[in-house]
Amino acid sequence: MPIDPVEFTLEWLGGYLNEVQKQWPLAPLQDWQPGKRMALLRHDLDLDLEPALRLARWEQERGIRASFYVLTTSDCYNPFSQSGQRLLREIQECGGEIGLHLDSSLIPLEELLPTAQEEAARLARVTGRPVRSLSLHGPHRLQEIPLLEGFINAYDPAIFGPGRYLSDSSRNFRQDPWEFLKTAPDTIQLLFHPLHFAETSQDYPEIFAEHIQRWLGRVDQEHRSVSQHFRNSFPENLAQRLERFQ
Repeated sequence: MPIDPVEFTLEWLGGYLNEVQKQWPLAPLQDWQPGKRMALLRHDLDLDLEPALRLARWEQERGIRASFYVLTTSDCYNPFSQSGQRLLREIQECGGEIGLHLDSSLIPLEELLPTAQEEAARLARVTGRPVRSLSLHGPHRLQEIPLLEGFINAYDPAIFGPGRYLSDSSRNFRQDPWEFLKTAPDTIQLLFHPLHFAETSQDYPEIFAEHIQRWLGRVDQEHRSVSQHFRNSFPENLAQRLERFQ
């Protein structure tokens, strides 16, 4: 269970980042300067790009810049589709850094670096800017986490590890985020997933129901005749359909 008092809302996130900024300047990982006191802000995009753009716009209004790490191998979104490219460029226009979220579960250790270079080059062709940093997707599967030459790695020991790294993975902070700020060292890294934060607090069933609705909307746009048949075959609303699988 998440540690209280945490509310997964944009209001809570704003209050937390305001407190962070009293002690550290916030920056994306591409701006990391070893030895300089700073808080590196990171967002991993595991399932969806649209919540990431919503968060990027919210951060732009507050003068906040962060790193957004994109999977090129996701089953849930395609960063190279027309809509995917548009979303990435809009995130970048809001001041967000587009980085690579490299799925280490798909790649032998000796192929991680050439694969990262190849995928980073593909993302750079979309955004028009070089990819300077990356985060690994599923790093716990590796016995050893390589730094990967030529990239700032979110799992570099200088910015990752107990006391200097805070994550909301699975909406479960491993330590109280407020206590973390009291004992954190000069350089810290914060990971918040865009899917977790909205105007009102949502539980995972609500979050994933909205994700499915967005996914169905994209299917509808690309395959209107197919999705119309789907609607005619299943007249219940999405929530009713989901109840059948619970």
